[in-house]
Amino acid sequence: MIKKENKPIRPEIFELFEKTVKEITEERDNPLLIMFYSDPAGTIQPCDIDILENIFEDYLKKKDKKGFNKLDLLIHTTGGEANTSYRLIQLIRTYCKYLTVLVPTHSYSGGTLIAFGAEKILMGRSATLSPIDIQIGEDQPNFSLLSIEKYQEFLDNCCNLYKLKDEKNKTNFLIELTKELVEEVSPTMLGELFRLKSITELHSKTLLHNYMFKNSSNKIKIAEEIVSKFTTKSPTHTFEMDYQLVKETGLNVELMEQKFYISLKKLISLCTTLKRGGVICSFFPKSQTLRIPYFDIFDVGGSKFYGEK
Repeated sequence: MIKKENKPIRPEIFELFEKTVKEITEERDNPLLIMFYSDPAGTIQPCDIDILENIFEDYLKKKDKKGFNKLDLLIHTTGGEANTSYRLIQLIRTYCKYLTVLVPTHSYSGGTLIAFGAEKILMGRSATLSPIDIQIGEDQPNFSLLSIEKYQEFLDNCCNLYKLKDEKNKTNFLIELTKELVEEVSPTMLGELFRLKSITELHSKTLLHNYMFKNSSNKIKIAEEIVSKFTTKSPTHTFEMDYQLVKETGLNVELMEQKFYISLKKLISLCTTLKRGGVICSFFPKSQTLRIPYFDIFDVGGSKFYGEK
């Protein structure tokens, strides 16, 4: 069970938060949307959609605006439900014409999928994305589709290693090992994994087609190659992909300037401090294991910090 920390927050923390937001927004001259999920008690889930939509509507109503020409999205998450991630980024795109995703630390799994919906990704020197591999199962062990596909590769490699060219021997060998897999994972879970794979790949390609590579004449092929590198061609579900690895996938990614990177990492650290003080990311009602994400939008030059909406 995760206990509430609720460490007292010194007044200067709020001042430093506002100062840091001011530095970031003035450096980029863009409004800033923060999507901060608590580590480890924060995960992307369906209720986030209403939370984010309310944040946008409240902000735009107060500012008497309809949307943004350009928007920066600072995201910090270990991931979560893939379909919700897709819906979150599509929601964000209804409010802005050009989006840049900022990843100073990490944006894994569903967070990586969200990054696919930007025109550009800026990463910190030690920042990482991850495969968008599907993983299901509330209890240990959890299974990912990538694990199943690697098991299939293992079977093929075994056939080659032991030179099982006789079809009967090869078939018997594969049947026995496949039976072991089905007994461990269950046919129902296997079917669900492959169903979700199709959905996630469709979501990923749709985002890349419509945003990052919308003006490319070769966007279909580009998207297919990128998605494969974040799914079947990834070593493991937990594989961490730094800037160089992400760049090699073909995504439109750039390395942050050092000063800007330091400011963003400071902001993430301040969010963590505010979480520990109970100002943001409080626990969901009747839960001591899952925290509400912190979403907020700031103008260029920053604005007063009010915490959770």
